[in-house]
Amino acid sequence: MKKTEIVTAWDTVNPDATARKRMLDHILTAGAQSDTVPADNSAIDKEKHSWFTWRFGLLAAACLALIVAVAVPLVGNMRTIELAASTGVKVTYASPPRGGSAAFDLVPRTETELLTGVDIFSGTVTKIDTIKVTFSDWDDYMSLLTVRVEKVLRGNLTVGQETVILVHPSVGQACSICQLSTAMNIGTTALFLGTPTDENSWAKSLDGSEVFYYSDVADYYLSDPVRPLFVQTSSGVAFYTYGWPTLEEQGTPTAENGVSTVPSMQVVEDFILSQI
Repeated sequence: MKKTEIVTAWDTVNPDATARKRMLDHILTAGAQSDTVPADNSAIDKEKHSWFTWRFGLLAAACLALIVAVAVPLVGNMRTIELAASTGVKVTYASPPRGGSAAFDLVPRTETELLTGVDIFSGTVTKIDTIKVTFSDWDDYMSLLTVRVEKVLRGNLTVGQETVILVHPSVGQACSICQLSTAMNIGTTALFLGTPTDENSWAKSLDGSEVFYYSDVADYYLSDPVRPLFVQTSSGVAFYTYGWPTLEEQGTPTAENGVSTVPSMQVVEDFILSQI
């Protein structure tokens, strides 16, 4: 078994302290028992076999001990996100959800409304994390985009700074309004209309007793996964056609319903600056 396979297997099982000791004892015992070979082997073969099995058993035990001492505590700390203001909710790092598709409706908003109360900046995505938000009566997946800022049209960010943006539904999840968020990957360049997180940005349990404040995990959130995004692609800068009718006049519709492109990010910036 390769070292990476040992780590992967251990992370998957994640046994408690008693189980870890039992597994370690088993490996050491198995290593000692495997030193015996059939009587008809030559003395040289027997010596080689004993040396190999002893060395392999020692290596496996050392790897396991290292995982117990270092890897497992680190993984445990990374999985759960500490929340400062939120109450009654658990947020953990998670694997992106697979399969299925969700339907969402967008609240009608004018171009002026979409450009109100947001910081406007462009940058490159350097990291994408999926998180699972769990209340007592519902749960859902969201994404955290880490973005290296490259240009600021409005707001207090500085060029070169990294900021974190909360996106829902999670990046890559199939949904009726995820045409642009699904195009996001590490290395993607985009212009964002980010709403700063504060005490008024939250999700709650159905009865209102539990609350998840977005500011516990991100600096900004997107009001939806399509209208606040202008994504650089190989064929131009993609935007949501129905959200930006003025920009649509300069755009070229794509094969994907609801998405148009303009030749460059400069076209988008000039349009936004003319509106704010």
